[in-house]
Amino acid sequence: MAITLITYGLSKRKTYPESTVKFDCQVLDNPPSVLWKLDGRSPDLRSSIVSQIVTSTKKQKWFEYTYKQIEKTLFSFGEAVNDATTNIVIAFYCQGGRHRSASVAEIISQMLNNNGYQHKIKHYELG
Repeated sequence: MAITLITYGLSKRKTYPESTVKFDCQVLDNPPSVLWKLDGRSPDLRSSIVSQIVTSTKKQKWFEYTYKQIEKTLFSFGEAVNDATTNIVIAFYCQGGRHRSASVAEIISQMLNNNGYQHKIKHYELG
């Protein structure tokens, strides 16, 4: 099975990539302006996003819901998970596709790694 995490920005695209499931990261606040030059691959920016998640009940519930939906999606493929021809695309988006969605995808990527899922990650707006 091929699991791919993708990120993109709504303001950057006329059409959106196909996905099995997608998550709107606009529930999170934009990072502080001192971090704008960074992108979601940066540990400093991810730390800022994690801080938002752990200090806000609403954002924490959103993140927990997001991860549970990803787990359900992967589980729903059952035995097809072992089929090399099965493609699961998990999309994350926000307005620009550089900060919030990229950070969340990187965090989810670490969680998937910790749970033994092999996957790829593609950030459309980060080249």
